[in-house]
Amino acid sequence: MEKEGESKNIINKGFVKKLIDLNPNAVRIIDVDYNILFTNDMFEQYYEIDSVKIEGEKCYDFICSNDCNGSSCTLKRVLNGEEVLDEKIHIPELGKHFNYSAFPIHNDRNEIIALFENLEDITEQISSQEDINAYEVIISKISEPMSYVSKDFVYKKVNDAYLKYFNHSREEIENHTVEDLFGREVFLNVIKPRFELALKGQQEEYKEWFDLPNGKRIFLGVSYIPVFRNGKVESIVVSTRDLTDMKKNQENLDLSQKIARLGSFDADLNTMQWVGSKEFCEIFGFQQGQHY
Repeated sequence: MEKEGESKNIINKGFVKKLIDLNPNAVRIIDVDYNILFTNDMFEQYYEIDSVKIEGEKCYDFICSNDCNGSSCTLKRVLNGEEVLDEKIHIPELGKHFNYSAFPIHNDRNEIIALFENLEDITEQISSQEDINAYEVIISKISEPMSYVSKDFVYKKVNDAYLKYFNHSREEIENHTVEDLFGREVFLNVIKPRFELALKGQQEEYKEWFDLPNGKRIFLGVSYIPVFRNGKVESIVVSTRDLTDMKKNQENLDLSQKIARLGSFDADLNTMQWVGSKEFCEIFGFQQGQHY
């Protein structure tokens, strides 16, 4: 017969299983004697196991990490009142990285009776960060302005040349969007359409005038180089070259050549008549000796 003040220790296992299966992360629940009580579908998928086969097994016998049987054992830490939240762990046999959190489960008397473990798979984020770090080293060695941009148009890393050219601090560019730097109109009309082609896997190169929000007008040569992970484009390395002076010189040369093609022309102030070359007269519809 149940004594007054004691709660019934009735657990609807089917309900708990359905509940933790809703969690997209891997979940394991163990009691204070290290017995595995529950695992969810994601946990079972990672380890290719059946929950029925491991229910009641000791956690350290079934899945043992370097933390087991020592002072850093998670259960011991939680029982001692320590908070375990978002610790980065690596499980070699799975080849995965996780954000690991553990929460105590209390009874009505506020006694810890079990431990709820949550493992969030962050392998892709870790791999992406490793890529970012690698490309940071690469682009830092290049004298031209270069940047490493995520597929959602956010600057992850830029080199010193990029900061110097656009006259911004690292904090003003990194973790901000391309639109923040170039303005909405330039981003939508010039950058985004070509960037999206690179996201499809093809290297994209172009030369274009850019009107910046600060009023500066520059002519850039831009290359978008896709970075692949597992066969999919994950980010873009952007190479930027300032071609403004070269473009202006070319435009001046083109203008000079056009003028040269006009031939010579002059006006006789005494007779008030045009005196021009055959080419000039043909282009503008003048006749030799025509009064003006």
